[in-house]
Amino acid sequence: MNMESPNFFSEGLLMEPLSPDDLKQIAELTKHSDLEAGYYHDGKILFTEKGVSTAFVFDEAAQRFVIESTHDYMSDPDQFTHQESRPLESAEEINQARATALHEALAEFRNPSIIEE
Repeated sequence: MNMESPNFFSEGLLMEPLSPDDLKQIAELTKHSDLEAGYYHDGKILFTEKGVSTAFVFDEAAQRFVIESTHDYMSDPDQFTHQESRPLESAEEINQARATALHEALAEFRNPSIIEE
């Protein structure tokens, strides 16, 4: 296989790296999901609502989004009662829903006709 082949990317053998503009578009596409929309900042797509802050980065080798960092603010003890405030959803469930929304947005970005069908 010749990496210099002009058809290398178009044959689907390797995806072109995502640019910051691509990541901004993908973040914008997450607004179609049932949860809050992500936003792009400094090479990452961030979600900050529901008491859980999560930064996703795109792993080019695996061609998927992975969590770079996350913090569950709802597990921080309440300053008055010193007890955790658990939401109805766990941080893991929230992050799984976010990852699903990101991958659906990535699929739509790469193939806009998916939404039209």
